[in-house]
Amino acid sequence: RAIVFLVVFILGDLLVLIFIMRRTVKEIYSLNQAINNERVRLEERYQKRKTARLTVENFNKIKEELPSLESTVLRAGNELELVTSLEEIALKNNISQKLNLSPREGKKDFGDKININLNIEGLYQDFLRYLNDLESMNIMLVIDNVNISLAAREDERQAGKVRVLLQGHLYFSKD
Repeated sequence: RAIVFLVVFILGDLLVLIFIMRRTVKEIYSLNQAINNERVRLEERYQKRKTARLTVENFNKIKEELPSLESTVLRAGNELELVTSLEEIALKNNISQKLNLSPREGKKDFGDKININLNIEGLYQDFLRYLNDLESMNIMLVIDNVNISLAAREDERQAGKVRVLLQGHLYFSKD
């Protein structure tokens, strides 16, 4: 009898321990999940604050440079001035040029993008001087693609003439 009582008592204790341990393990698992979720949430908040701080710092840097950057943007009504400047640069460097400006894309607001294609023919040395003059313009012209090929006619090739396609864009401001 004592052995049966002892076995029943030990089995009862084991069952109680198993149920208590099972519940405790579940609680530990759920606390672990909660801690991981909180860590992820805190990391996201930290990253947002870090990004916000960097944005404010960058904004302050840009705010100081904004007047000089605004002068590199094409203003509404100055399209003819741009075309005239490009023609003067081409004439100065003995370059034949065809200009194609696309209509403005986007919101019709500050920073709208205008695509520009320049088909150029002339001597390679003249083209290099032309590029140098383009770079010194007040308006920032971003060149996305340059395609240089020899001139179509044999006599022009012998003279060192090239055909160049410059594809790029510039930015427009409505004010």
